[in-house]
Amino acid sequence: MTRFTNSPYEKIMTQVPRGRKETSCPSLPENHECYYVDKNMQGKGYGRKAAELAVEILQSVADGKMIKVATEQSNEKAQQLYVSLGLHKLDELDGDDFVFGR
Repeated sequence: MTRFTNSPYEKIMTQVPRGRKETSCPSLPENHECYYVDKNMQGKGYGRKAAELAVEILQSVADGKMIKVATEQSNEKAQQLYVSLGLHKLDELDGDDFVFGR
């Protein structure tokens, strides 16, 4: 596995997955994957660390392209997390999900 950062959280995440991988993400093109933190693991900081690490990794390889994430309109915690990471709610939807980006 390629390491993108020196973050200890990246090492932990690659060794012991803290969430589940969706095998199907209807709104994404083929060859994209969806990840989320399992409900039983929520509230322990894994989502924040995973999102921080994802943004860090994506910024290192995005070559100036916008980073986007989507969340259900009812998921206020995820929306607050994304805003706290410097992403802004965009004037677009992914299906019926809100899209945040920077």
